[in-house]
Amino acid sequence: EVDDEVQKQSLSLSILLTADRLTAEYLFKDNITINVDDAKEYIINRNELSENARCYEYLQDKIRMNTTKFDDRIPTERWGMLGEHEGEQYAFLFKPALEELCNTGGYNLDSFLTWARGKAVILIDKKTDKTTKVKKIAGKPTRCIWLKLREEEEENDFSEVGEQESIPFIS
Repeated sequence: EVDDEVQKQSLSLSILLTADRLTAEYLFKDNITINVDDAKEYIINRNELSENARCYEYLQDKIRMNTTKFDDRIPTERWGMLGEHEGEQYAFLFKPALEELCNTGGYNLDSFLTWARGKAVILIDKKTDKTTKVKKIAGKPTRCIWLKLREEEEENDFSEVGEQESIPFIS
């Protein structure tokens, strides 16, 4: 049985492949198109990606889309700040902001933090064993959640199952 998520992705992918084919034939006239088998690799089985891994991806997207929320020069609601720690990029998030982001996305913050700790995508305060660490923001020491940001092209494999099973594709 094909779930709704895979059907939606397959429909979107078929539209994309059709547009690619028409563009290649009539606009560029080069007949260079996306291979269907290559395109199928981008369909994700919802069961293969845990709820918390989806939350992590959601947060990555929200942070990248809202960089002004981390800039103290712009008068807007602040979510924290962006920065570097030991060569890695982080979002230093105020806990209420992260809680609101999780709630808006339909994710459970406590569950996500437990998962993120296990996957080492947040830094833990080693002295207190808390999921928040002190970070100076606007000159004030503030307890924040230090969320590791991945590089745009970097892909994390947080799947909860092994090999990807064959996914039906609508052609």
